[in-house]
Amino acid sequence: MLTENPTTEQTYYIIDFDSTFTKVEALDVLGEISLVGRPDRADVLAEIQAITD
Repeated sequence: MLTENPTTEQTYYIIDFDSTFTKVEALDVLGEISLVGRPDRADVLAEIQAITD
């Protein structure tokens, strides 16, 4: 059974299916959606694209 422990750091995994199953980079599109309104949006999107290319 999993219990929450506020002193334990959580690990997150992001799976990038690339364009294997889709015609676009999923993380790029999710970044475009989730970063709307952030002043550093273009910089963050460029970093995401550099990683996923």
